[in-house]
Amino acid sequence: MSVVTWAEDVDLTKSNLPERLQKCVGAAIVTESSGPFEIIACNSAWSQLCGYQPEEALGKGPGSLLQGPQTNLKKASTFSKELAIAGEASSTLVNYTKLGRPFVHCLHTTTVVDEVTGKRYFLTESKEEQRASIRNALLKPMSNFTYTSVHLLLALFCIATTFGVARFASDEQSQYRPLASERIFAEINTAAHIYPSYTYGDIYF
Repeated sequence: MSVVTWAEDVDLTKSNLPERLQKCVGAAIVTESSGPFEIIACNSAWSQLCGYQPEEALGKGPGSLLQGPQTNLKKASTFSKELAIAGEASSTLVNYTKLGRPFVHCLHTTTVVDEVTGKRYFLTESKEEQRASIRNALLKPMSNFTYTSVHLLLALFCIATTFGVARFASDEQSQYRPLASERIFAEINTAAHIYPSYTYGDIYF
């Protein structure tokens, strides 16, 4: 069962909101019904999905936590306006986890009312979209410029590494290069073994 954490300043005395949130199977948060829609409660499934612990999320707006470069802000604004007018809305947005991983976020928000205080809140249940067709359509690949730049940097790194290894090998060989006198002696010694030698007494020819 998912654990639910509430903000300390929310009066839950005789409230039915905890029970309502407890029934949510997946990730869920409860927010204020007016901007900036501060989070007043979240369950552990939401923390696992988005990467934020309750103490990091409570009192913050979902948009400030989850939106990033690929988030369609126009679509997010339409979602908020529809929610304000109808009290219920659904949308699919590219959002980001705390570690910066983009994911396709399926959202469904409804209005809930605290029967004790009569105050309205928004309950948002969400999940990560797993269908590849939708993920591929919404998650943008790297641009051609970025793709080319990355490969160019990798190519330059490989060239530099190869040059460095070759230079190191050349320096290693130069440390053991024989002196000129040693090379001459080696050449004479090698030549001497090419022809058979004959001895007569102490004379070698």
